[in-house]
Amino acid sequence: METATILGMSATFTKVAKEILADLNSRDIAAIDADLLKLKMDQLADALDNLKTCVARAIPLTKAKERQILKDRGLANSTELDSMFRRIDQEAADEIEKATKEHGRKLEEIALVERKLAVHQAGKVAPKRLPMESATIPDISAKFISIAGEILADLKRRDFIDAWLLKMKRDELRDAMTELNTSVERASAWNKAVARQSLTVGDQAKTGKLDSMFRQIEQEAADEIGKASVEHNRILGLFALMEPKPVLQLTWWKKLTDLFRRKNQETTKAVQENGPEQIEAHGN
Repeated sequence: METATILGMSATFTKVAKEILADLNSRDIAAIDADLLKLKMDQLADALDNLKTCVARAIPLTKAKERQILKDRGLANSTELDSMFRRIDQEAADEIEKATKEHGRKLEEIALVERKLAVHQAGKVAPKRLPMESATIPDISAKFISIAGEILADLKRRDFIDAWLLKMKRDELRDAMTELNTSVERASAWNKAVARQSLTVGDQAKTGKLDSMFRQIEQEAADEIGKASVEHNRILGLFALMEPKPVLQLTWWKKLTDLFRRKNQETTKAVQENGPEQIEAHGN
């Protein structure tokens, strides 16, 4: 990562995403099942997470490199540094946005394959449910809100809460929020694929119906994420109120320290008055 640069980093994700879809599209529909579709979606998600991690690591390295260049030129004043930092942060945000948009497009392509698979499976006995089949966005946040409520209720039932338990519950809440984001993203891709197939090319060009339908889908997705985020932050606020009080922890530590100090003082005094042979007797 020593030579890490931010501009163009999204190209790596785009290349991986194309390879994932190329492998899927090269298969006969009869060779595709729900497990394969889920695998491809997971591979896309992993590639996007990897891109975000790489960008996050490149930011401080790029800033350090640019700062040194400014210092060598005698331009490392606060104004120049602030401008440079903002530019790098914006470049990072732009690369992540590019990759995120490409991720959404690839999910939509997978949704189209899923639609074809659903037609292919029609009439079969109890076909396995597809990853995005019949996905709807409104009220999708209800599952997260339910899980968050269960996490909070479990904490309230406990007689003792420590920092480790709170961390575990925060991790559970974070994982539930991540799952919600993934569900919304996949449901959006499915609904966009359905919308695209419901209109002819002529309809799309003449009326702009597709853009309007896409905006509605994106707004529904944003609304559900917003509802979940509000609940997520509310639960985190309640967690903060449950944090063990540092003052109490320090008080117990002080009491323990004082006890050892008094014991040592008593032992020293006994040695001074009665000699070393009295230490064991004094201690007993």
